[in-house]
Amino acid sequence: MQPTGEATIQIKRRIIIGLIVVPMCFGFAAFTNMLGNPRFQEIRSVDALRLIAVGACGGVAVAGLAILISLHFRKS
Repeated sequence: MQPTGEATIQIKRRIIIGLIVVPMCFGFAAFTNMLGNPRFQEIRSVDALRLIAVGACGGVAVAGLAILISLHFRKS
């Protein structure tokens, strides 16, 4: 069975770049703010890595949700 053109999702490159760059800017600002916190210096490196991984997964989820919402409004 041949896939049709309707089955693929086409997203503009600038939207993808925007969904990556904007959260990275906010995340970098929060990360640099957190580095100066004395309580952060007492956190083990494994816990800091887990926090970063959870934040990355959350960012992927929010970006996916934004793509789904934009596709829904584009079809309407």
